[in-house]
Amino acid sequence: VQKVGTNELYACKFMKNCEERAENWEEYQKIIRETDILTQLQSGREMCPYILRLHDAFVTCVSGSDASPSSLTDSLQKRIVSDKTLVLITELLDGEELTVTVQRRKEDRSSVSVDMVLDIIRQLLTAVVYCHDQNIIHRDIKVWTSYI
Repeated sequence: VQKVGTNELYACKFMKNCEERAENWEEYQKIIRETDILTQLQSGREMCPYILRLHDAFVTCVSGSDASPSSLTDSLQKRIVSDKTLVLITELLDGEELTVTVQRRKEDRSSVSVDMVLDIIRQLLTAVVYCHDQNIIHRDIKVWTSYI
């Protein structure tokens, strides 16, 4: 998406029927908790450059006249009913998923340099330390959610 006036580009993720699509209530709560955590991470001192920035989160009605979004960043525990869509506006990342890089290197039969591996590890550990400093523990670090 493009911000009117500044022409800044952002990523926009739509989670339609968020509550309905969640396999169970715990999964739905996890989605809300992750949004809450991203908001909390940005309220700390200087933001870590290796953590995705959440610019806005809101719930919007899929149809009907109730289409005006209500901010989730103010009240993240709001209940999302099945006809609503959770919208996340985040920074637009320039890189690619780490899994894509690994797969491409595998297909090309090329190696990853030691310097590149050390840089990736440094970035991940910097982000983890920042989270810990904010009293947040990341228990689900995955290759496919890491961008380089």
